Amino acid sequence: MQSYEHAAVMKGYDKRLQTLFKNVNKYAEYVPCTAHSLNLVREKAASTIPEVVDYVSILQQLYVL
Repeated sequence: MQSYEHAAVMKGYDKRLQTLFKNVNKYAEYVPCTAHSLNLVREKAASTIPEVVDYVSILQQLYVL
């Protein structure tokens, strides 16, 4: 089983890493990375809450200083 982030270079069907593995072993299946998928959902959800956006903005300003 293969698991990668959602980068096209990794999961693409056309001359990407997934295809190279499939050429070696036809049973090699691709599965999107669950941790990366969950992180994308968390990031999108948090970006819709104004208080969270403000808090992260303050943290980023403090970090830059």
